[in-house]
Amino acid sequence: MDDELVTCPYNKEHRIIRYRLPYHIIKCKKQYVGKQLEPCPFNAMHLVDKSQMTAHIKDCPDYLITVENDMIKEYAPSRSGVGTGRLSRASSTAIQQRSQQM
Repeated sequence: MDDELVTCPYNKEHRIIRYRLPYHIIKCKKQYVGKQLEPCPFNAMHLVDKSQMTAHIKDCPDYLITVENDMIKEYAPSRSGVGTGRLSRASSTAIQQRSQQM
């Protein structure tokens, strides 16, 4: 159900309906004073402290979804009958980081 409540990455006391989170983040970011949060390369709604980004990438639930989608795009036949053979920059960078950690 889309009415699931999620927690704001800037203020843990803010609970927002999932589909409203992008709008809330824009508003809340302007008022936030603290550590710089960076967006996850797999899901822009995952805002993580820079120092914890590597750990987040390793455990990100959207990692496999992104890699699977890129693999489908890579190997899916195009109109010319051949896949593109390219991964997105974010996916290829994160795959390299993740493989170095393992």
